[in-house]
Amino acid sequence: MASIQHSQTVLRMQRFDLLYAWGVSNASFDFGFLREQKARGVARYIGIASGRDPDTTALAALIARERPDFLHFPYSLDQRSGEPRLFPAARDAGVAVVATLPLGGSSLFAKVAGKPLPDWAGALGIASWAQFFLRFVLANPAVVCIVPGTDKIANLNDDLAAGHAPAPGAADRQRLLDYWLAMS
Repeated sequence: MASIQHSQTVLRMQRFDLLYAWGVSNASFDFGFLREQKARGVARYIGIASGRDPDTTALAALIARERPDFLHFPYSLDQRSGEPRLFPAARDAGVAVVATLPLGGSSLFAKVAGKPLPDWAGALGIASWAQFFLRFVLANPAVVCIVPGTDKIANLNDDLAAGHAPAPGAADRQRLLDYWLAMS
């Protein structure tokens, strides 16, 4: 409770749109405190955020039992461990997914350094490797928000441009993934 009160003071607000429990990694996490904050009107939504390498079995069980409003976990071309369990669990429980580290914490860029985009990328509204990576994540219909994380305006503008074209469909998503996997 002290951390919430501190945040209310520092941010000069009494109500939050979303309160996360950070670093949740086990299926026995108790949602009581978060549910209380939501009931009191301190939070509009509640959710859980996992670390870089989530225990997908535990999180899927927790989602099924607790049905939080949001699930926040790493998802990118090179971090797809959430696909078999977390996305179906979130869908079945009506939980919105926030994808973090969609650029692989910059690791994806090392793999493509000095390589040109595929010729067909422009047809998908892709003008940079960052957009290529982000368009893959955007193409997942379970993802409602992406947190690329940057402190550079040029990168922010490039990241935002990834959302200007229509969302890629399932076939486009597969094409992005296939191209990525072929690069390995």
